[in-house]
Amino acid sequence: MSPLQIVIAVTNVEVLSNGELRLLEGLLSDPRYQITSLIECGPRPNLPFPMRLIALLEAPLASPEFGFPTPEWLSAKNKLPVLRPGAAKPDTRKTDVVIDFTGSDAVIDLVPDAAHGIWRLSSYQPFAGFHEARKGTHTTQVDLTRQKTAVQAPKVIASTEYGTKFLAMRNTAFVREKSVQLIERELARISIGGTQTAAPLTTQAPIVPRMADILRYWQRVGRELLKRGRNAIRERRGQRPGMFEIRVGYGSPLDFDPATATPVNLPDKSFGADPFLFRYTDELYLFFEEFDYVRGLGHLSVGRVIGTEVEVIGPALKTEYHLSYPFIFCHEGEVLMMPETHQSGQLEIWRATEFPMNWELKTTALEGVALADSVLLQHAAQWWLFTNISNDSFGDMCSELHLFQVDGPELNQLTPHPLNPVVINSTTARGGGRVFQHDGKLLRASQNNSAGTYGYGLNIMEITTLNMTEYRERIVRRITPDFESGLIGCHHIDFDKEVFAIDVRKEKA
Repeated sequence: MSPLQIVIAVTNVEVLSNGELRLLEGLLSDPRYQITSLIECGPRPNLPFPMRLIALLEAPLASPEFGFPTPEWLSAKNKLPVLRPGAAKPDTRKTDVVIDFTGSDAVIDLVPDAAHGIWRLSSYQPFAGFHEARKGTHTTQVDLTRQKTAVQAPKVIASTEYGTKFLAMRNTAFVREKSVQLIERELARISIGGTQTAAPLTTQAPIVPRMADILRYWQRVGRELLKRGRNAIRERRGQRPGMFEIRVGYGSPLDFDPATATPVNLPDKSFGADPFLFRYTDELYLFFEEFDYVRGLGHLSVGRVIGTEVEVIGPALKTEYHLSYPFIFCHEGEVLMMPETHQSGQLEIWRATEFPMNWELKTTALEGVALADSVLLQHAAQWWLFTNISNDSFGDMCSELHLFQVDGPELNQLTPHPLNPVVINSTTARGGGRVFQHDGKLLRASQNNSAGTYGYGLNIMEITTLNMTEYRERIVRRITPDFESGLIGCHHIDFDKEVFAIDVRKEKA
């Protein structure tokens, strides 16, 4: 197919947000797309003084952790034609999509005949993200809309949710940069001949904050800062708020009761998380991350499961870098493990040389990619890699699920899904365990990273469509930390026949 012809509207070509830069860099480096021109609409109206004050005070904390290179944009910047309102209208009859970051009606006047209309993200509206931070909502919703004329009602072609940050300016910057992935995915869908859904827009544009809203926001920020200060003091005293704890119980994916599980006892200066169950020679083992506060790193430990009790054997794998998420499986007579090795900058698969305590590195893949919580699945004679990748300047691993078709555990051939990331949502994207079959259904454990808490809750997702042109899933069960007082999260689960292993987060150690 010929590349999609795209026009992008911004307020200032010389001063671009990270989201605009990220989209431009991605589209310019992808042969499926061709940016034909830019529209520069001029500056937005000034924010009210209270909002400018918030922006000034929060600027040091709202900024991303790091930048990212944009070689394609730097090369194309002075070559792309720039259109401005009031100038003669160009011939844009071959334009496929207009991506508008400005919300200006002048964009529709300049390019009224784009085949797939004008696309806008609600995260780029004025005051987007402020009211969610003020209210402390669990998530901030973002809609991607499409319309062709100024009088036509916009239709929603994609939506998502991101965990709300407690600082308003950071929340706005975060959702703006992250949400451009909705645009990238929907463009990819068009490029492979996929079908877009379109629904009426039901959300309202953010209202101008009143002084009362500003005061309530500062009150909430003050309470959050006091809470974080108290937690920091408790941590220095060794109380360590938010510690993980592993528990084991009886039950199946759709009916287990997390309140009935038995805690696994570990040394005082460590905690356990990311439990994976594995049956070997008629015995059931539990592999898990054991985080050592003395080393400041996680390693992989193993225990023997007897009923709902766990007899901890000891460390199974230690490296000079952090290890967690020990996804363990068997293939062609070998016991293999693919832990999270984010700090090593690559995906690693290890082979058991003497189960369960001795391991050697078997293969690596995706060198230089920041990824977490990866699992493999063999389904209908095809191998798939599920992983969470961060491509943003915030280092966020919690809102993007990427899918690869692979040749098996050798990982010699990895083909990215054309709709990557196939899931964009902080409440469902990040892996919370393996992908498995249950009662004829393909299920995936995932994390709910909302409510201002990493690992707030768990989901059991049913995968309904899995192929190289589409991926679809739906929630069949939610688990939140309200089954016991003193818990603030539960973020990983695994099953083996009638046994389950879950980790929970405790408000206090």
